[in-house]
Order: sequence, then C-alpha cells, then structure tokens
Amino acid sequence: VEEGFKPCSTIKLVTGAAGVNEDLINEEGNLKKQFFRMNLDDALAYSNNSYFQKIGTNLGNEKMISYARALGLGEPTGFNAEKETGGRLPHGNRNPRIYSHGDDFEVT
Repeated sequence: VEEGFKPCSTIKLVTGAAGVNEDLINEEGNLKKQFFRMNLDDALAYSNNSYFQKIGTNLGNEKMISYARALGLGEPTGFNAEKETGGRLPHGNRNPRIYSHGDDFEVT
C-alpha cells in the first residue's frame, strides 16, 4: 500500500457507472450519442476499450475524476496502514486511455 499501481481495465467500471449516471448510456446499455456495435454488458465482458473511450470523451476529465473520487479512488483506504498512499488521479490528462486503461491513475 506504500505505492500505487495502475488499475488497468478495472477503471472501466468507473467509466461505465459515470456513463449510466450521466445519461450517456441508455437502459439497454447502448451509447446515446452515437452507434456502437456493443452494449455495456458486452463491452465489459469483452473489455472493449473503444466503447469506454467514447463514453469518457463525452464525459470529460473532471467529471471522470469526480466519479472516481466518489468511489474512493485517490484517497487512502482508511485501514490506517502505515505509509499508505492515496494513489493518483489523472488531473489534466485528456488522453482517452484514462477511461479504458486507467492511464495516469494510481490506486492502492
């Protein structure tokens, strides 16, 4: 817990939750603003990077960070482990990979 690590594709859960809550994904799991061949269930099952990058691009960096924070990313766990880091959030990073690969995020 002293060093953070990249969350990789698990960040897709944050992106997906944000997309549903921000009304970017409809009740069937399809993207609202554009056609995509997969819905949310399939995109998660197949870890489809493009699906989550499209959501994130419409969502934006600051909104993504607010959802990540709400889910506890960027903060210590609260287990009071000595030297625990809170991780890192991708402030200012506009690369679509933050929404699909977790680039520039660090978690513990």
